[in-house]
Formats: sequence, C-alpha cells, structure tokens
Amino acid sequence: MTLLQKIADNQLTGRGGACFPVAKKWLLVESGLSAKIQNSNEKVILYLVANGSEGEPGVKKDFYLLDKYPESVISGIKETMSYFRGRFGRNIDVRSIVYLNHDYFTRFRRQLQKLIEADNIKLFQKPNEAGYIGGEETALLNVLEGRRAEPRLKPPFPAESGLWGMPTLVQNIETFYHISRIASDQYLKTRFYTVGGDCFAPGVYEFSEDITINEVLSKTGNHPLKMPFEKSRYDFFVQVGGDASGEVFDSTQLNQPVAGAGSITVYSKAKHRSSDLIAKWVEFFKNESCGQCTPCREGSVRVAELLKVEKPNWKIINEIFDVMSETSFCALGASIPVAVRSYLANVHNNDVVSDD
Repeated sequence: MTLLQKIADNQLTGRGGACFPVAKKWLLVESGLSAKIQNSNEKVILYLVANGSEGEPGVKKDFYLLDKYPESVISGIKETMSYFRGRFGRNIDVRSIVYLNHDYFTRFRRQLQKLIEADNIKLFQKPNEAGYIGGEETALLNVLEGRRAEPRLKPPFPAESGLWGMPTLVQNIETFYHISRIASDQYLKTRFYTVGGDCFAPGVYEFSEDITINEVLSKTGNHPLKMPFEKSRYDFFVQVGGDASGEVFDSTQLNQPVAGAGSITVYSKAKHRSSDLIAKWVEFFKNESCGQCTPCREGSVRVAELLKVEKPNWKIINEIFDVMSETSFCALGASIPVAVRSYLANVHNNDVVSDD
C-alpha cells in the first residue's frame, strides 16, 4: 500500500485550520505534476513547503511539535519527498522548505538542521514584516519568492502553479507529523489542541480528532464549572480556532468537536468587558490586513473607528461586516466578523448592541 493510499484510508485532514483532505491535495499535486511534465522538455521541480508560520494568536501546537517531536516532523517531510520521487522518478526534482516564523526559526534552527542532514530540505525564516497574512498558503509563496506578503488570485492553485510557477504542496507542521505516523503505521487519528486563557492548566494536549470542546476542558482540568472546589468555579465562554479568527461559544454550547486550528481559549466573564474584547479583535485584523483589497483594508479601519464611541452604530458595523464577508479577496477579510458576531450572538449582554 502506498503512502497516499494510507493517508486516504486514514482520512487525514490538514491541520492548518482549513481541514482540507490531505489525500485530495496530493492528488491535485500529482495532476499538476503530470500536466507540467507533459508540457516541459526539462525536469519539473516539485516544491514541498512545511508551514510553521503559526501566526494565529492562541495557537501553539506547531511550537510544541517542533520542540517535542522534531524528528517526526522532518520524517514526515522526507516520507512525502520519497513518495513523490517514487511516483514520478527522474521526471521531477523534489525540494522542500520549512517555513518558520522568526521565533521558531531562532529557537529550532540548529536542531532541525541536524535532522535534515544531506536531504534537499531548506529552512526559511519568515520576515517579521510578512505578518499574520504571511502564513496564508499563497501569501507565503510570495514571501519565499521575495515578493510582498499578500494572497494570490486562485486559480491557478499552488498544486498546479505555486512557487516559481512549479507545482507546490503546502502542508502545516502538524500535518507532516501525522504523515510520519501514518507512514510507520502508528497513526491513532488524533490531533493536538492548544488550551489557554483563564484556565488552570494551559498547554498543548493530544486527543482524538472528534473530541468535543467540553471533553477537552474536562480531561485537561480546565473546565471552570468542574473545579474541585465550588468557590473556584466561575462563569465563562470560549473562543475556538484561534484568538483572532476563532468562533466564540458560551459555556452551554461546548458539546461539539473542536474546529479550525485546534485551539480553545477560556475567558472568565467577570474579567473581560465586551467592548474591550470586540475592539481587540477588530484592531488585530486592522493592523494585520495586507491592504491588497478595499473591503478588508478600508472596512477594518472604519469598524475600528466606529467602535471607539460610547454607543457604536451596529447597523452600520454589520453592513460593513457583510461587505467584508462577501467581497474580501482572501479569508482574512472574511474572518474579521466571525469572532465579533459569534460573541454577540452567543455570549453578550443585551445592552451591548444597539442599532441606533
């Protein structure tokens, strides 16, 4: 059985947040390579990019894996390279890049370099100015090419025409870790969860893919309503999938699987003012917008300004959110309303929002 067949049988999905089926992504890359080979008289280059940007606040799983299991991460990259070399033989040259944010590159460079040995794998330090958007799949390709960190128009997709116009496979650091486990027949259909915020035992934990938010908090000793002593319990809500773009749920809505990038941030209702949280989320995206498209660039600034008054005009804010969700060039602009709207729908006090 080939590695691709094993990945398909295990129904592995990407761990970068989009949860796209890995086997399907590999098949798209194979199709892109076949087309490129047929139309080229020269050897085709396949680029593999291990995305360790991890710019979403509140997500720490890739750091944990690079710190605790770097051998498995690099092994997953090498297994992937070996699969495609075996599949296409002398027709392709496989080159890999481990794309790391500044802190991860500084901390893990020497250890990773030892594990890479003589294979065709390079480490790349993501520039600080690339920001949050520099972790988006196509924006990071621009960064690697020395261009501005902004998303590309799709199609063509990276599998067809990615880095320097060649077929490119971009996978998250955690995805390559699980590929290594699948290759060695040790995959248990788990994923890693970051738990943080107003909790007693923050950290990164490994559980099954389908575990619920409630179960993660309970099993890790981080459920505020299940503390040993009654006086230590408190009312709370959570943000799931990241502290910027993650969806917000009240404590009564936790019996659902953890989505997105696998993070859960706990917020004590007594500690956090609605206006401060909403302003923080919008301000983050305003600062991190690449400025490529008008809805995101102008919309984020306008919403931030509207939130500075004592009684924001939520009718106008929601109209701007609608435009951003429907017309932004990439997912960043469409993500801005998610945390705010889910918080207002699931958690807020009735006096927070006014359409006046």
